[in-house]
Amino acid sequence: MRNLLFMFTFLAASANPKWEAAHPDRPRRGGPDSPDYPDSWDDDSDDDSDDDSDDGSDHRSHEDDEGEDEAGDDDSREESSPEVCDGKDNDLDGDIDEGFEDSDGDGHADCVDVEECDGDDNDGDGLVDEGFDEDHNGIADCMQSYYDVSLHITVDDIWDGTIDGDPIEAGGGWSHVDTFEWELSSGVHVITVHGEDLGEAITAFIASVEIDGEPTFLTGDGSWAMRVGGPELGWLSPDFADDHWASPVSCADTSPWGDWSGLPLEQGAEWVWFDSAGDCRSPTSWREAWFRLVFELP
Repeated sequence: MRNLLFMFTFLAASANPKWEAAHPDRPRRGGPDSPDYPDSWDDDSDDDSDDDSDDGSDHRSHEDDEGEDEAGDDDSREESSPEVCDGKDNDLDGDIDEGFEDSDGDGHADCVDVEECDGDDNDGDGLVDEGFDEDHNGIADCMQSYYDVSLHITVDDIWDGTIDGDPIEAGGGWSHVDTFEWELSSGVHVITVHGEDLGEAITAFIASVEIDGEPTFLTGDGSWAMRVGGPELGWLSPDFADDHWASPVSCADTSPWGDWSGLPLEQGAEWVWFDSAGDCRSPTSWREAWFRLVFELP
């Protein structure tokens, strides 16, 4: 009977807020509508619902915890693999692409390196600075050098010419020296001259070429090539093969020009033409001639 009375009192108190206030040692977490009902009583007075064990731990299985741990390990763990050339540390030894060729020694293997314009074969493909030769002269743009080139020239009687295929506006009169100046880049260049006699007395050609202010190529020094009988196809190009052309011959008699002392002559150049004996006054010399000077700038 006493037990029944206690149970009735207990159940009644569960719906009686005054009872709860009078028994703070028995806090109630919620009723049937509570999300943790029916295990919402704090039977052990530890301020935790009965969802928890007396030792403060919850009732979730250890298998759940182990699953979470394993999942976490999978997300963060890296696996070592044999090193390949791909810009990554595959074998986790702290080095990237070790053992693979690095042609330019910049610390980046050829397989991931990018070609730069620096005079080195950065990507190890056997080519240097490929893709950086805008003018297609065989020298990368970054490796180009530039030079001041001057031509001092006159022809008895008239002439026309080109520099790397571009026309040169020639002057007139053998006593007048024409001077032309260009800034040329590294590579092979060609100056061409076509001379013609008009007076039927004497004919010849004289010229000097300066590189950065220094007289470098002079008529009479063997640097020019000469042809008679008309030009050949492609003769204006630096790539034209003129090894079958002859060398101009220095004029033996220069008296018709008197004491003329133009700049080419002062620099050591000589009057030249095509007569094998150097007879620039012979009627056989009163014709046209074609000349080429090919030179390479480093």
